[in-house]
Amino acid sequence: MAYTVHIANKPKKFVEKLFPDYKNTIKEWLKQLENDPYPRGCIPLEGKPHCYRVRIGSFRVQYAVSEQEKIIMVFKISRRDETTYK
Repeated sequence: MAYTVHIANKPKKFVEKLFPDYKNTIKEWLKQLENDPYPRGCIPLEGKPHCYRVRIGSFRVQYAVSEQEKIIMVFKISRRDETTYK
């Protein structure tokens, strides 16, 4: 069964400000996430149960998975730099 992907307001605004190529890449990846919430390369976030991060080019997407409700909540999208994980 497919999952439903919800994106919080802050990451949604971040994506909308990106160049079209980056925006399309992230949107395509989010569509793939509906079918596979644990893609190759996803890493569990320490201290946050059911939360993961994945790298999409130079961006990092952090999200939570609710198995019971079949919902994926994207709570952070950021460009990877010195301050990404601080």
